[in-house]
Amino acid sequence: MMEKGLYLLEGTDQFQIKKQTEALLVEHKISREDVEFYDMEEVSLSDAIASAMTIPFFSDRKGVVLSNAIFMAQNRSGKEIPQALETLEAYIKNPSPTTLLIIQAPYEKLDRSRLVVKAALAKAEVIHCEKEKGDDLFKEIRDRLQENQLRIDANAMQLFVSRIGSDHMIIDSELTKLMTYASGKDTITIDMVRQIVYKNAEEPIYQLVNAVIDEDKMMLIHVYRDLLSANVDPLWMLGAIIAKFQEILHAKELLRLNRKHEDIMAYFQASKGRAYYITKNAKEVSNERLFDILTRLETLDAQIKSGQMDKGVGLELFLMRLYES
Repeated sequence: MMEKGLYLLEGTDQFQIKKQTEALLVEHKISREDVEFYDMEEVSLSDAIASAMTIPFFSDRKGVVLSNAIFMAQNRSGKEIPQALETLEAYIKNPSPTTLLIIQAPYEKLDRSRLVVKAALAKAEVIHCEKEKGDDLFKEIRDRLQENQLRIDANAMQLFVSRIGSDHMIIDSELTKLMTYASGKDTITIDMVRQIVYKNAEEPIYQLVNAVIDEDKMMLIHVYRDLLSANVDPLWMLGAIIAKFQEILHAKELLRLNRKHEDIMAYFQASKGRAYYITKNAKEVSNERLFDILTRLETLDAQIKSGQMDKGVGLELFLMRLYES
């Protein structure tokens, strides 16, 4: 018999796991502030289960999410830490009626020889989250565009998928950019994809932001020119840079509130590695420096959008003048 408050999300598609988690929280009417995330590669399972067993004080139900449940995987890396698996086994047999427990296992195969896995498969509702392939992926992209009254040329579709791959989180981000760029038109063309979609553009933006914080002018110029040579739109670059510095601003506030690393991961829906660098940058840049950069960026954004400044010239001048006193 399945327990209504127990879910096992397994499979290699992190985006689908994230979407299913959000959908379950909505379905069970649990607000974000009543959800606790525990990274099983870093924190104690006993702490997570103790939380799951605690009755919520300010709401009818609470959510507990066990992310990166490495102990469920068949092929476990060196990241696995000793865990009291019997605490989860006991909880699965007698779950709290006031807790929604979601186990996220983003792995290719589960270790079905483990008692905890057998217990979860027997009692929890299992949701498979696998990457879509071929026509399914094309259909997903077409459906998303159709919802926004847009079509995409066959050649544009092929180029888009070849540049982006099958990562749903990146697809979602890049489609949003494309739809914004195509506002007022009915078809996305191959030229639009060439101009807007840059393979792995997120990583160079992080490098650009890190160069600003580290005051590494040579790296800043190198990354910026690489992005330009790949036809990345300066206005998109500007928006991405603003978003990253706002991210750092929010991380500073979380650190001020003494939030833990897993709290920062949950807040930004970030991987452990990405959350580490967000935290690192937040600690290294001063409040004064951060506010100065954000003020300059917002002023530049307003100047470009009002037609007072060319986007390419404006962004390059901003980057070159960052180190002027």
